[in-house]
Amino acid sequence: MINNFLAMNKRSKAVLILSILLFGLYLYSATILIVNILRFSGVETALRIFFVVLSVTFIPIFFFRFKNLIQKRQGKRLLIFLGLLLLISFINIFIGHNLGRIYNGLKGMNKETVVYSSSLVSLIENDDITIGDIIDSTIGILSDENSITGYQIPMEIVDENNLEDNNELVEYTDFIYMLNDLYSGDIDYIFLDSNYVMIYNGIESFENIASETFILATKTKEGEKSEEIKSSSSSDLTEPFTVLIMGVDSKYEGIENATAYNGDALMLLTFNPRTLNATILSIPRDTYVPVTCFVGNYQNKITHAAWQGEGCVIDTIENFTGITIDYYVKVNFKGVVDIVDTLGGITVDVPITFCEQNSDRKTGENEICLDAGVQELDGEEALALARHRKTIDDFQRGQNQQLVIKGMLAEVEKLRNVEDMYNLLDAVSDNIDTNLTTNQILSFYNVLKDIVLSGANTDDIMSLERLYLSGYSRMIWDKWFELRLYDFVYYDGSLEDVVEAMEINLDIKTPTMIKEFSFSINEPYEEVIVGQGEYKETYKYPTTPGFVGEEISVAEDWANGRGLEFIIIEVDDNSVADGLIISQSIPWGKRLDEITEDTLTVEVARNYDESIIVEEEVTEDEETTDEEVVVDDTTEETGDEEVPVDGADEDPITDGEV
Repeated sequence: MINNFLAMNKRSKAVLILSILLFGLYLYSATILIVNILRFSGVETALRIFFVVLSVTFIPIFFFRFKNLIQKRQGKRLLIFLGLLLLISFINIFIGHNLGRIYNGLKGMNKETVVYSSSLVSLIENDDITIGDIIDSTIGILSDENSITGYQIPMEIVDENNLEDNNELVEYTDFIYMLNDLYSGDIDYIFLDSNYVMIYNGIESFENIASETFILATKTKEGEKSEEIKSSSSSDLTEPFTVLIMGVDSKYEGIENATAYNGDALMLLTFNPRTLNATILSIPRDTYVPVTCFVGNYQNKITHAAWQGEGCVIDTIENFTGITIDYYVKVNFKGVVDIVDTLGGITVDVPITFCEQNSDRKTGENEICLDAGVQELDGEEALALARHRKTIDDFQRGQNQQLVIKGMLAEVEKLRNVEDMYNLLDAVSDNIDTNLTTNQILSFYNVLKDIVLSGANTDDIMSLERLYLSGYSRMIWDKWFELRLYDFVYYDGSLEDVVEAMEINLDIKTPTMIKEFSFSINEPYEEVIVGQGEYKETYKYPTTPGFVGEEISVAEDWANGRGLEFIIIEVDDNSVADGLIISQSIPWGKRLDEITEDTLTVEVARNYDESIIVEEEVTEDEETTDEEVVVDDTTEETGDEEVPVDGADEDPITDGEV
């Protein structure tokens, strides 16, 4: 054969070399196509096997045809064959490349690694100091050696800059105590997760933390996901399962950088692939529950569980609901900006007029303001609508988020350009993290296929049951922040009804059959929402009343009723009426079951300066006073119950619903 090749003229040699290269290209293209077809396991298995077998069969057929044409030197037929081979190769590469791009985009939703980041932080008054200038100072660090952002990365910064040589490291059990000591001046510098502004600026005492602090040094580190949040199974989603959807707030682009955050949107979804029934429950961010990763399962807002990542959120929800969470989907709120802008904007009927911070949590000239009405929103405006909550309750906030989602889906249906589809897939992949494997994500194809082939409306095939967590608001003293926080306390009966509905959909519990049903044609049918309704339950957490502005006897009777020693301290204060309480030692809103004090001490105003006391002159036509005393009291008290009224500087009462 070598001799035959040497005997050929230059033209024949060129044709032979070109032929071999084109056949090699075909082999390469067929390999790309076969590999990427095989990656889509579970999707049209029979069809995939057919194309794989066809591609494999063509290889020897084309080879022997190619060899035959070369040996017989049939030039024209060879050129036609090579042209056909080139065309098939391009088709194989095109299909294989696009299948690979789709698969990689789906695979990218399950991040194998995450990026941790920690910063050395100080108050703004030290902003002229660099990390090399730190000497004879105290530096706060988390005592938990397993904490990557609280201990491991900070210790690397300490070692790299020799901070331990001339400074004192002070260990803390949590970040809040560190922050409190930084603000009080008891410590000079502290290590925090680099996302600390987003995490803490929603808390009253730290609402200006962005302008009150500055960063001296930041270090990032890439690491694997925690084992407890990795997918527990690689099987297809053929059995009922649960998914926790988390909308998180991070200052970073991309979801892999969001390892600590606020859980701003929490939705627990159950899905039964056999019945195509789903339930969805929105858990209000202020729900008051034991947070499993806090010391002693300390009760707090569920949104704060996200400070230590999705593992803590999952454990906390499993703990108070009793429902096992199989999978999670974490969505970066900032990703909404990228997705909406990639779609070219969305059309939404904005229900209210409002102003909201931009994606970087900046106000002033950066604030996003929208008027009510139908309009096209860009990414920043869509995020503002989804995030806004200051002037509405959690129910309306959930409705607004649904409007944004519906607007995005409407634009997705209009996409016709392949490149736009890929850009959207990239934007979604960058801003979503899940422990669903790629094969599990692909298994949703079979569900969608059944719906499409049925020819029926999606609403007729799939059933989505909205669940509602009912409860009431409480102002509860938080020992970490040393202030009263608004909390949402759910009714036990409501939670029981919600959990039962989820267990029925998961085939854990058999539903109770309704044997009787009555209706009136004159009364419109109203859908019964599980968990919504009247639950006559007593308050779970009675708290200390607020005595400021009250007479001494009110506090004294309360203290005596609980066996506490009552102490009065008189204070020269002419700003309020004589004899009224101006402070109390046991904070207003502190849970009674957490009171360890055996004494209630109150400070009482005494008007010793008689020169400011003016006689009142009253006439028949008019009443005048030279001095008017106003007592500021933003709560109404009924026993141990405290109900916020208009004027209170806390969040509005909310019930949780999607």
